[in-house]
Amino acid sequence: MNIIITNQYSSIGTKVSEPLFLKPDGTRTRFPIGWEGKGRYIPGTLKLYRASDNSPIDPDTYGEEPNGVFFNFTSAPTGNYNDILVKYFVRPEDYAFSQGTADSAYPDEEYFLFPNWRNAKTCGDAFWVGKYAASRADATTTSQGSSNTPVSKKGKPSWVVTRWDAQVASCLTKGHGFHCIRNREWVSIALWTEHMGIEVYGNVNGYNSNGSNIDMRGIGTDLTTAMRDTTAPRETTRLSYKMLTGMGPDSFRHNGKSGGISDLAGNVWEAVDGLRLVNGVPYIYDDSCTSLVALAASAISSSTTNPMTINYINNSSDDLINEGLPVNSAGMAINVSKDGFWQTRTDTRICYRGGDCNNGSGAGVWALGLDSDVSTSAWSTGFRLARSIN
Repeated sequence: MNIIITNQYSSIGTKVSEPLFLKPDGTRTRFPIGWEGKGRYIPGTLKLYRASDNSPIDPDTYGEEPNGVFFNFTSAPTGNYNDILVKYFVRPEDYAFSQGTADSAYPDEEYFLFPNWRNAKTCGDAFWVGKYAASRADATTTSQGSSNTPVSKKGKPSWVVTRWDAQVASCLTKGHGFHCIRNREWVSIALWTEHMGIEVYGNVNGYNSNGSNIDMRGIGTDLTTAMRDTTAPRETTRLSYKMLTGMGPDSFRHNGKSGGISDLAGNVWEAVDGLRLVNGVPYIYDDSCTSLVALAASAISSSTTNPMTINYINNSSDDLINEGLPVNSAGMAINVSKDGFWQTRTDTRICYRGGDCNNGSGAGVWALGLDSDVSTSAWSTGFRLARSIN
């Protein structure tokens, strides 16, 4: 009997090489993959190298987890995130889904696998996020179309002028695991960008303000016909236009790379599930993501900042920080002056994130709108698909 031994680094999938997803701080031993977001590693293929000389790190000093997302060091490393290279082969089904290849069940759609690095409840080990704000399946560059199926495709007008609840519901019809991006998923991405010191830019000034730096939040280039979303009128006093999905520079993506998640800052407000205000009290999803429960009054304090009163979470527990409400204590505190914050303390108010092309400095990955009711339907309010991996 002939025994054929094959090298596990032969043609078994798409190879990825990326830096560590988190900064080595000398205390953390558990790390996820994730800069590229193309999918989980094939078991047995993850290897670590020193970036300085591409020399392999002793495989006895780290080990894979079966989830295909996380791995563990036996001793916590120190240094910088790009001191170590993480190399692995991606599961073919993940790669097909992330890139929208012809053999994917969702061709031409692109998704990013983002690790649940802060152990946010109900997010599993990781979750898929649409690289682009949702558009209708039959959208063209100049028409929203009429399909009720959302897709994540580049170069399309965002699906707007639809009620928040209808946008959220349309995601559930997409298939198993699909849903409108949840607040704690959005916040997981935003917290990572803050943790890594990445400034997320976006179209917040209509992308047509005659500036010189195209990275500076949408200022600095003439908008070409191919990039302009013509499905809604411009705001004439500021010459502001939405952009077609994903058409900005790399700085408009969450990791500053061409394959990152696009347009989390500006362009259109995005409907987010799992957070709302009821008469000024924040409600968040329970552990099953089926019911919204009120935060205890003891967890909330207020501060009046002209012209509004802002609710703050007054402790730094992970569960509450992972919801991305302003925090005024130790931990990864949210800087409410960095991006806009809108709320209304009467009736039920649903959640939007990111801001739109007219919000200027009030837009950004941390921008939070809790001032609209469920009937809101505007040219500037879209949404984004997400999908559970389990």
